[in-house]
Amino acid sequence: MRIESRAIRRIGWAATTLASAAALTTLTAPAALANVGPITIADCAPSDNDPCPSVSPLVAGHQYKVTSPANQSMQLLPFLATAGTTVNFYDNGQCIASGPAPTGMGVAGFYWMDVTVYWVPTAGTHTIKVTQGTESTSATVNVTAAPAGSTPAQPPKQPGCGGGGSIGSGSASI
Repeated sequence: MRIESRAIRRIGWAATTLASAAALTTLTAPAALANVGPITIADCAPSDNDPCPSVSPLVAGHQYKVTSPANQSMQLLPFLATAGTTVNFYDNGQCIASGPAPTGMGVAGFYWMDVTVYWVPTAGTHTIKVTQGTESTSATVNVTAAPAGSTPAQPPKQPGCGGGGSIGSGSASI
């Protein structure tokens, strides 16, 4: 009987320790410090290498590379990471595409990464907005009409905009 109660006591201690560690991890895991930087629009195709030239004026029907640096606080242990948010790009409130939020591990500091999507605008004024979690930045640009007879570029297939998860929700053109 003594051996059984010793084994049960050890199982109890292990379960208590595990539950305490899980509660402590949940309570002390810091929220991600997400931030997005200024938006740049460059004249590049997905196959082009950087650096790509900035352009002005923008022309309707042409494909542009839209980039915004994003960051996320680094974590010492991967299971404490608060990654999972996406960086979403919008044109006048409509989803262009999304890219994965940067993740990283480290003792201190931040991990920055450029997040890029490709955009084929129409003529007119466009407000490009980039969001990551609750943070956002935007830029307003004017797009001129394409020359008569030109063939517009086809937007590439890209992930749709998602909320906080790693799976986009609905805006992808499939």
